[in-house]
Amino acid sequence: MEKAIVTFYTVTAMHAGSGSTIGAIDLPIQREVHTNFPVIPGSSLKGALRQTATDKWGKNGKLTTVFGPETSEGDKHGGSVLVGEAKLLALPVRSIQSVFFWVTCPMILQRLVRDLKQLGIKDLHVPTVTDDNTALIPEDLDELRNSGGRLVLEDLDFATEKCDDLKALITLVAKNLVPENIGQHFMDKLQKHLVVVSDENMAYLSVNGTQVASRIVLDDATKTSKNLWQEETLPSETILWSFVIAREPRANGLDSAKEVMDAMREILGNDEPVQIGGNETVGNGWCFTKLYTGGNAQ
Repeated sequence: MEKAIVTFYTVTAMHAGSGSTIGAIDLPIQREVHTNFPVIPGSSLKGALRQTATDKWGKNGKLTTVFGPETSEGDKHGGSVLVGEAKLLALPVRSIQSVFFWVTCPMILQRLVRDLKQLGIKDLHVPTVTDDNTALIPEDLDELRNSGGRLVLEDLDFATEKCDDLKALITLVAKNLVPENIGQHFMDKLQKHLVVVSDENMAYLSVNGTQVASRIVLDDATKTSKNLWQEETLPSETILWSFVIAREPRANGLDSAKEVMDAMREILGNDEPVQIGGNETVGNGWCFTKLYTGGNAQ
């Protein structure tokens, strides 16, 4: 059995819809019921990865071995890769100090550390937020000097506190989990502008920090609106991760769990983005990815 963490960095807005209307939003994104954090179900994620593999390999034995046969032949054998749901790692939130900061919380970081332990990465310390009015920052920031060290995220105003444990976690994330092809500018920004707020504030920002756009259908002849709806998306620069397991193949085509994981590397972590969620033809859901199996953590 081989294990890995796959990171998804959105380069366009992503709509992984829930399929039901909630409040004023006709098409909301999928969320965890107990935290309200955005999530992409494993079934949706595996389907997107299967489509990416189909585009690269075609419908051949490798595809069937890794992802399983078509639904009509599903009783023959299962696939060799297990894909967990994609959880939120960091959400970009607008700020008056530096356009935006990535925001996360202790609960999310504890989840990440729990998964990293499965890869043999141990002795990681998750910082603690002392109160709802404080945000932890990895280093002293010039952007906050004029505001007396205070940070504004959406409509929330925080005092800031430098945290060495956060700096160490960010270094690990940037080196091992974040795709290099997001660009050096964003890689450098991430190491300065990833902040930690309380779990409660993260739940608030994950609801109020997403994009909601109005969309319409136009009549071809009259160009008048036939329908209007509100659609929620995760903004670009959102970071998510999923835990993936490769097991011994149940069909011919590959010989070991290692070969299955190597096959996953062929479709993840290269220069080609992966498309996840709805609205593919209008540019939604494009992500850069990285597959990490452990080791070399700093």
